[in-house]
Amino acid sequence: MLNVLALATLLFLKVVQPVIVTHANNTGTYWTATSKAGGLNITVKGNMEFDSFLEYGFTLTPLSAAVTTHDVRLRVSYSKEHAKYMIGFSQGASGGGQAPQPFAWKWSTTCADNMMWAGRVEAGLFLKLKGVGDNCKWILCSKTIDAPVSGDP
Repeated sequence: MLNVLALATLLFLKVVQPVIVTHANNTGTYWTATSKAGGLNITVKGNMEFDSFLEYGFTLTPLSAAVTTHDVRLRVSYSKEHAKYMIGFSQGASGGGQAPQPFAWKWSTTCADNMMWAGRVEAGLFLKLKGVGDNCKWILCSKTIDAPVSGDP
């Protein structure tokens, strides 16, 4: 279940438009859905390809001028059993690459440290956070990048 945390209060999403498959072929399936919570309209576009690659895109739109966002968070839960190792999000392979628990990371406008992998030999999760537009440089820690969203990073 996807939920939204606003003003330290967990808000449950109300479905506005259920999942609609927009395109499907032998290489993958693409879809869109819309929900709302706490004065925000949340549009999710996603695709899953034949090789298990999964991509989501989220667009948060205020329903009125009185609603603002400045601290948007993505929470990903993982267990020590399934995510034994981690690299990325400023976590190097020092210490054997053991996945830290708990773990918090903030977007940096001075280092494009926007990717991580957590898992074990048999399977893992690769997460790459993308910014808006063509201003972001995705070479890990190569140069200063523009903030990916409006407001404070």
